[in-house]
Amino acid sequence: MKKFLLNFLCICVIFSLTGCSREEKYTIKDKLDSETEYIENLIFKIVIKHAKGEYEEEGKINWDYIKGDINKINSSWNLMIIDLSTVGVENKEILQYSDDLNNLLLSIANNDELTMIDKLNSIYKKIIDFRDVYSDNKNEIEKNRIKSSILNSYYFANIMQYENGKIDIDKTIEKYKELMKNDDYKKENNYNLNKIYILLQEYRNSFNTGELDLIKLKFILTIEEL
Repeated sequence: MKKFLLNFLCICVIFSLTGCSREEKYTIKDKLDSETEYIENLIFKIVIKHAKGEYEEEGKINWDYIKGDINKINSSWNLMIIDLSTVGVENKEILQYSDDLNNLLLSIANNDELTMIDKLNSIYKKIIDFRDVYSDNKNEIEKNRIKSSILNSYYFANIMQYENGKIDIDKTIEKYKELMKNDDYKKENNYNLNKIYILLQEYRNSFNTGELDLIKLKFILTIEEL
């Protein structure tokens, strides 16, 4: 019995030490990765819902519905500020994000969907800038920049500046071709490497039609694959 208790206590001690070790491995950078990924997912959830018309009721946007999703971005921001300062993000960058967030909230209050899309992309660009300061995963950051360019072209489509949209996508395709040459990226994304390239080309071609519904469809397919 004593031997059993002794073995049990040893196991408990080992388990406790292992648990502590795991907690120590969860760094402030890991926490920021989780926080920024949460905001990134919200941004693209909102834009994809917009592209699919899921915010609309009887042909009009239900702004209260959008407000609920936007407020989740606003709520998560307060949790990030201290963490960003800890890893060396400059106060100027943090304040610029706050300004963009305030302008996003104003766009909702003013029922301004075009400014909403523009400010969502501005916020996403800031998220990428934050990651650039603390993250060593440069391939993922490049992939984020590609997504940001696609979102920027989606904004141009919504204001019917199709040529500007194509210019953005052409730059995006060139960036992606460079990323495809990266051995580490190829290993991690081999399953859909060429598919994304084809989707980018199809998205670019949709701008030639000037048909917003088609552009939205190709935008959704490309972003969801990325």
